[in-house]
Amino acid sequence: MGASGCEKTFWNTAGVISTAVGYEGGFTPNPTYEEVCSGQTWHAEAVRVVFDPDRVSYDNLTAEDSAAAYGKKLAEAGFGAITTEIVAASEFYFAEEYHQQYLSEGKNPYGYCPDLGTGVACPVGLTSTG
Repeated sequence: MGASGCEKTFWNTAGVISTAVGYEGGFTPNPTYEEVCSGQTWHAEAVRVVFDPDRVSYDNLTAEDSAAAYGKKLAEAGFGAITTEIVAASEFYFAEEYHQQYLSEGKNPYGYCPDLGTGVACPVGLTSTG
């Protein structure tokens, strides 16, 4: 799932306080979007989620469960396995301002969500308390 699509998924989750798009996992300090897209920094787009653990648990926000559920739906539709690597967070570098809340209403009226490319809805299944 692209970072913008992931970020938007969390906006309506009870207990999520804020989200931010950025880059993790590479070796270039403070990379730009263009540098990350070049593939030469080894960063991946990521979403930082700040949440209230009294309202939503970490387990209810886990990527592994979402990837397994979506992987099943993709397989049923004839697509291959998800290749996203899910690892412990490394140093997070905030993306440029124009990437933050990219899919929010009014910010990018022609913005796209790369998650829609398959036509398979992601059963993210985020559960929340409260």
